[in-house]
Amino acid sequence: ALIATSSYIGSDNYVGLVSFANEVHIDLPIENFDEEQRAYFTGAVKALDIEGSTATYNAVLIALKMMLDKQAEVPNAKMMLFVLSDGDQNRGYNLDRVAPIVGGLKVPVYSIGYNLSDGSRATSELKRLSNINEASLINASSEDLVNQLRNLFNTQL
Repeated sequence: ALIATSSYIGSDNYVGLVSFANEVHIDLPIENFDEEQRAYFTGAVKALDIEGSTATYNAVLIALKMMLDKQAEVPNAKMMLFVLSDGDQNRGYNLDRVAPIVGGLKVPVYSIGYNLSDGSRATSELKRLSNINEASLINASSEDLVNQLRNLFNTQL
């Protein structure tokens, strides 16, 4: 779904990729989403693997740090963070610890819950994360994830 919808991201945007499980990995540093970065992005997404626990908020902090560092180079950048998760956050920092940082930086966090039930703890936390700076949560199944991501990218990027 990420590869399919990346065509809706314009070349004037800057994109990076952070993955998380037991640990957080910077899979792709933030750069201009030109053809070369698109190719790196596709490779990084294809290399993603499901493993271990879910360190969602550790990944949020690392992504925010990457964004702040890039903003020093591109001062007029409109920063946004997209968080895709398929499970309960169960490793590292918790939302209560990270929420004041997200709120203070005023970066909207668009959360995508993948195959999560509407009443689950993971869905509730992702919604709280998105509500900090008035972004949104998409809770999508396999069937509609591409469509949901396309709509989100079209409206925000």
